[in-house]
Amino acid sequence: GSVNLIARLAIPDDGGNEFSREGSAAHEVAAACLNSGDDAWTHVGDVVKIDGHSIPVTPEMTDAVQVYPDYARSIATIKAGIFIEHPVGMPELHRDLHGTLDLGFIHADGITLEIVDYKHGFGVVEPENNPQLMTYGASLLSRIKHIYTKIERVKFTIVQPRAAHPKGPVRSWTVYARDLEKWAAEVLGPAAHATDKPDAPLTPGAHCHDYYCPARNQCPALRANFLAD
Repeated sequence: GSVNLIARLAIPDDGGNEFSREGSAAHEVAAACLNSGDDAWTHVGDVVKIDGHSIPVTPEMTDAVQVYPDYARSIATIKAGIFIEHPVGMPELHRDLHGTLDLGFIHADGITLEIVDYKHGFGVVEPENNPQLMTYGASLLSRIKHIYTKIERVKFTIVQPRAAHPKGPVRSWTVYARDLEKWAAEVLGPAAHATDKPDAPLTPGAHCHDYYCPARNQCPALRANFLAD
């Protein structure tokens, strides 16, 4: 329901906050490293422009970012089948299902597609049943499976160097490609279309803050929850 609420309230895109802008700058540095083969420290002192804001590249940022290309270079051993900051979408399921994939690549065995997502923030993100990663994976798989015909598995990896986690900064989860395609058809598509319904329910929860919903300060369901408490 938040999708319609945001549209109905005509809430403008404020360009995010300082944390999201820093994350965007870190992603740009990471992508530059993957494309050039450079290490992140070579970008210290650079300034990245994000939504009109100048974000300096600091040693702290590059120390975190370096974990990402280090992991990618240890796994992605071939140049073919590598997708960096790649636009993805599934308009066949819904017109608004689109985004930008941090990294996707085919393993040397030819049967595994890996989707890697870099998270610069401190809030822990898990790869298991992660709808963002699964959407990216299903989208990329639908576009390349006629070329890479042997893909059987899709591996999802979160690289999150600044969040303390017992499993460390790199965490993965793998599903069968056929199960991912089934999820996209039976869960993702219907869920996306449900956002078009004018009476789609508003369901307050931790996600209101975690996903920085721009309508959270004007959401009647969230307000009702506060009043009930």
